[in-house]
Amino acid sequence: MSIPIKKRARKPEQKSVRRQSILDGAFVLWKAKGFQQFIMNDLARKVGLAKGTLYLYFTTKEQLFLAMLEGRLNGFWHRVEKALAEIRLNDRRAAAEAFARSLYQDPDVLPLLLLLEPVLEHNIDLQSILEFRRRLVRSMTRVAARIETCIPELSGRGLQTLLRMRAYMAGVQQAVSSPDSVATASLADDELRLLRMDMEREMTEGLALLLGVSSSDSLRGAETAPRPEPLPESSPAGKSKDGVESSPWQRRF
Repeated sequence: MSIPIKKRARKPEQKSVRRQSILDGAFVLWKAKGFQQFIMNDLARKVGLAKGTLYLYFTTKEQLFLAMLEGRLNGFWHRVEKALAEIRLNDRRAAAEAFARSLYQDPDVLPLLLLLEPVLEHNIDLQSILEFRRRLVRSMTRVAARIETCIPELSGRGLQTLLRMRAYMAGVQQAVSSPDSVATASLADDELRLLRMDMEREMTEGLALLLGVSSSDSLRGAETAPRPEPLPESSPAGKSKDGVESSPWQRRF
């Protein structure tokens, strides 16, 4: 009589590594195809897993994107907290620049965040969404406390200010999220170039206003503020096939 061989359970660290490998592969596939054209079968092939194995980690595409969003949001909050800790007391413009620069270091945060309420939350179970929101609130509360430390006048209003900043950032991102074909054609048209936004400047000026910087001071600061550090070569910024400069913020949904 043969004795069945028990399969060894996969160690937690092995599961974590595989899970991160799936998320990394999903990110590359999303950048290439966008959300609508993203197919779980394609991801399974890309990361070398059976489809059934992939679904052990993420039961739906939306669950996968929620995890991808949370990972990048965590990185963003960490960068903002670190940057705010280094600015002078009541330097509101520097606080605005801390947010803008933290976004510039990862332009993929906002396009993923735009999927949250209209798409992801409509296709994920309620408990998972509520748990995600609780973690999000905890992260935002830490950053809000840091804002209040930097700008004491905002004491008690840090979270409210942060929520307004998030709404503003999402709105600006939406304004530059035209399809690639539309964006490229518009950049090549002298008349339509007038509609182009300088994302970094717009972010800094708008966030500065929300933090209480006057409009005149915001404009003067924008003229003298240093440009953000260039994005790494792996960034999608660059030239289109027609030689038209593209934006690192441009994404397909």
